Parts: sequence; structure tokens; C-alpha cells
Amino acid sequence: MEVFNVRELAIYLNCSISSIRKLVRTNQIPNFRIGSKLNFKKDLIDKWVYSQSMNNCSDEIKKEEVRI
Repeated sequence: MEVFNVRELAIYLNCSISSIRKLVRTNQIPNFRIGSKLNFKKDLIDKWVYSQSMNNCSDEIKKEEVRI
């Protein structure tokens, strides 16, 4: 099981640490704590990213349907 901390996840997702923290605060990204340290399981993050991309694709399809 591969686990990221906040900094490692920001690098993996190519985004800022503050973006990761905002996603955690709003319960939008799977995470767990050991003590006060935030951690993220890579397999859950990969599934979350896939889910997000599928949602975005669905939104784009809906926008195209409205235009037609």
C-alpha cells in the first residue's frame, strides 16, 4: 500500500498544497489521519481522479447536448 503525505500528493497531482488542503476541508478527496498528519492512499486517489475525470466528461457531454 502506497501512501502520500500532503506535499507528495500535491506533486503527484501537480497542484498546490493549499488546493489539497481545501479539498480535504470540503471532504472532496479521500484521506485519513495518523495523529495530526494527513495521508492519502494512492489507490484511492487514483480511483478519485478517474471518477473526477468521468464526471467532467459527463458534464461536457451534457453541455454539448444543450447546444444541439
